[in-house]
Amino acid sequence: MREFVAHVRTVIAATTFVLGVSVAAPSAAGQVVPHLDLGGDVEVAGEAERYLRVLQLTGSVPLLPWTVLPFAGEAIQRVAPMGAHPWDARFPTRDSTRAIHWLRPTAVSTVNSAFPMQDAVGPMWSGRGVNLSVQAGVSARWGRLRAQFAPIAFVSQNVAFPLAPNLQVGDAQFRDARFPTSIDLPQRFGASSYSRVDLGSSTIALDLRGVSLGVSTAPQRWGPAREYPLLLGPGAGGFPHAFIGTGLPVDLKIARVQARLLVGSLSQSQFSPALPERAGRVASAAIIGVTPGGVDGLEVGFARFFESTDPLSLMHVLRPLDPRALVGAVGNPAADVNIPNENQTAAAFFRWAVPDGRVEAYGELYREDFPGDLRKLILKPDDLTSFTLGFQRVFTVTPTQRRLVRIELVDGELSHQERGQRGADRPIPPYLHFQVVQGHTQRGLLLGSPEAFGGSGWRVAVDDYTPRGRVTVGIERALRFDWLPGDSVPATNVHPDVLYALRLEMLRFAGRRDYTLVLVPAIDLNRDLRPGADQFNLHAGVRVTGW
Repeated sequence: MREFVAHVRTVIAATTFVLGVSVAAPSAAGQVVPHLDLGGDVEVAGEAERYLRVLQLTGSVPLLPWTVLPFAGEAIQRVAPMGAHPWDARFPTRDSTRAIHWLRPTAVSTVNSAFPMQDAVGPMWSGRGVNLSVQAGVSARWGRLRAQFAPIAFVSQNVAFPLAPNLQVGDAQFRDARFPTSIDLPQRFGASSYSRVDLGSSTIALDLRGVSLGVSTAPQRWGPAREYPLLLGPGAGGFPHAFIGTGLPVDLKIARVQARLLVGSLSQSQFSPALPERAGRVASAAIIGVTPGGVDGLEVGFARFFESTDPLSLMHVLRPLDPRALVGAVGNPAADVNIPNENQTAAAFFRWAVPDGRVEAYGELYREDFPGDLRKLILKPDDLTSFTLGFQRVFTVTPTQRRLVRIELVDGELSHQERGQRGADRPIPPYLHFQVVQGHTQRGLLLGSPEAFGGSGWRVAVDDYTPRGRVTVGIERALRFDWLPGDSVPATNVHPDVLYALRLEMLRFAGRRDYTLVLVPAIDLNRDLRPGADQFNLHAGVRVTGW
């Protein structure tokens, strides 16, 4: 308990610092920002981003692509809503805010009664017990230069709970249940409370005409998935990176094209299986999205993400642009382009938003690892692949209400035909690698979706937006895993670990403050593959924004 109190003091000290920086910021004339979330850049998976996406389906926001987030500077101005809508009071109608202004401080507290339940956006670890986070900072704009400093500090009580056996001892017992030596994905972050200060949603960017470049630690999402992004999502928070890309889609007459290239640094947790000399990783990635001419609302795209434990070089920066690294040389084993200390992931996606029908459909297909050559890719296109499919439909549209239903599902259990050739007798889930042993993670959290890590899941929910805020009611299911190392249960009598949950969320506006309450009662059936070992957990959360 003393250690937990010490961690709380660390969070308080960090909060005092960022608030001090905010209060010291001078004011001046400047940009328009919504009075939602931090009140700065439109945050990935934040209230503003999700609400604006709903408004796009009702014609209140232009049909801009939604598959490369966060938005660049030019796009931020274009997504301002038009006409009457339920939250128009949260979007200034004239340029009355400041070029340098405080961000809206945010405090979040979550409680898990029996086992960890991680929220959709990191970097806070939501372990068993009480978890606290605070975030604040300052945002500024000078002409085409914009900057945001929004660090976040969190502490998790991290109360003990039974771990799934992974045949490891000592600190290694906290590692992943199935692949403790091939991915940095702890079941629990040690035997005591866990805290950290992170740069959070901080960015410095230069928005030139048609091009945006800068450095950032903000969470990202590539692809259209709302709940289950596969290649890159906000579940682990952000990571330090430099980027360059289009500000708005480039009009090529037959299509509009947007693109982004980044290179950055990934970190690991203290429970990583990597050797000290392989602790650091270089991340490089590229994405391209195309909106065909004559097909309003349709966007298709492709993205690649590389991770390497070798030192940073120009080769790493340009690696996502190398076509040989995708399929190799046709007819050759391509040994010269398959780098041992590197892992490649890729995704293809689509999104079709139809405002006339108030509907959108979208999907993402994800592939893990280097396919070898073009012929092998053609013969086995589903090897080491996963997919996400989603749908949103707005049913009620009035000046004071938007009501919609949304459905999204993910499957990370597709056939992995080459696992025998790769020396494995069990299914190989996405996100792990046997040489880059941290896997597709940042500080012990997945850069993709936990449900896709060898499992599957779905969510169905109804959102109701009114001038008072938002109410969400949903139900969800997740298959956590269906085998463990040393599991003696015959394959014909497997008792899979499956979680069902009911999600209740309520956001209420009160002046310049926002209050959000989240309740997620969940039942984990056959927890850790123990037949009949059902475990109930209550995840409760409170968020206060704008002190």
